[in-house]
Amino acid sequence: MNTPNLGGASISARARTPSLDLATLSSLLAATIPANANAARAEGFSLLRFDAEAQQLHVNLRGVLNRLYRQPGNQATMKAGDESGFLRDIEFPPKYCTAKLGGRLLPGSEAATTTGIKKLQEAISAAIDQACSDADLRSLVSPNIQTLRATLAKHLQVNVPVPPASAHLTAIGFAPPGRKAAEREKDIARVLTAVETIEGRDWLEKMLTGVRRKFASNDIQEEEINGVIDTLRSQRNQPGSQIRRFLEFLDDEALSRVRLQVTFRLMAAVAAHSRLPGLKAYVERVNACFNLFGGAAGEALLLDVSSVYGQRNSSDFAEHLRKALFYRALPVWPEWSIQLFEARVEPENGFATTREVSYRFRINGQNPETGKSAYASRIARHAERLLSEPSPNVHGQKALAELVFLRLVVPDSMEAQTPENLLEKAQAIAKALKAKPVEAIEQLVDSLRQREAVMDKLA
Repeated sequence: MNTPNLGGASISARARTPSLDLATLSSLLAATIPANANAARAEGFSLLRFDAEAQQLHVNLRGVLNRLYRQPGNQATMKAGDESGFLRDIEFPPKYCTAKLGGRLLPGSEAATTTGIKKLQEAISAAIDQACSDADLRSLVSPNIQTLRATLAKHLQVNVPVPPASAHLTAIGFAPPGRKAAEREKDIARVLTAVETIEGRDWLEKMLTGVRRKFASNDIQEEEINGVIDTLRSQRNQPGSQIRRFLEFLDDEALSRVRLQVTFRLMAAVAAHSRLPGLKAYVERVNACFNLFGGAAGEALLLDVSSVYGQRNSSDFAEHLRKALFYRALPVWPEWSIQLFEARVEPENGFATTREVSYRFRINGQNPETGKSAYASRIARHAERLLSEPSPNVHGQKALAELVFLRLVVPDSMEAQTPENLLEKAQAIAKALKAKPVEAIEQLVDSLRQREAVMDKLA
């Protein structure tokens, strides 16, 4: 008899970050741009060819790629290894899985990358000069950009893109002359990533046990029950099936809770190194709210506003705090940004999913629509929703919970906060909401607006 895997979630950090060796790649490409007229077949094709009769410049990458692949030693140079390859320190995904990598140069190759890209630029410039030596370059340009864009769009059968209102071109170099590699090692900015592993229970077998018990209680024959069970079990390995999507949903739900815990750890580390009492209080209050209401032993707190807003706008505050997406209401808080890697394996007793994701910080940025901070914009939006026309037709269940949450976690001062028992304060707010919902919401909004300066300093 197989015992279900009862493991939970784990988090680990990658010792070596994957990177790209653009220095070697750009140097190899620069060497293969010039064509060899004596070479056979595609290896002798030039990168550029000018058609004087049609006044067109043709770009052909086949010759360059053939020379790149056939150049002696190139394949060995680009083959993945500990000290070679275009992709470095990468854990290749299992068969039929996809991994995405980018954004980080091989450490120590910044200066060589700049040199290699300059060589590649010079090689392409030389190819243009050679191909267009007898050409009138004015024939390759259009005096009217709008006409040219319309012609290209018609040829490609696409709509003409709308240009941005303004654009700025800035020259970028990977290795500025005034800074050495040793100095850049002291930079504070870093990409924060976490490796998340979910070792799920065998949810399918638990569900099938319930299905078998239900069918047996209805006096269905054993052979028919076994046929249904086998059909459901076979869908586990079929991509896109309902059973497969159900199990993947359970994995994703578990991962979202893991990522929530990662954000708690990140903010706890930031607060530990901060000299701002207000930031420490803010992080402590968020953690305290989660432990009081969102944890496994959290207390229920009914936000009852049914006397004015109807029963559907009443909810349990604890249920909101158990949802990872609810914490997006915090104007200053980390959130997962980009998934860098994913691998799924299917052990005998359940799925195991591993993902590496990067994290970024929300810093109470300016809302482009309102021109105010994210905190002030959220308060104004919820106030308009709940107070403009109070009635059961308002959809304000989540908005109300966010107002209560922000009131509990945002301190009233950056230096000397008023001591508060969060459980007693939350219960007092819930009591006021039940007695006079509109007046209690107005008090919440006024109190939060008075804390706007504190939130600006927290960011």
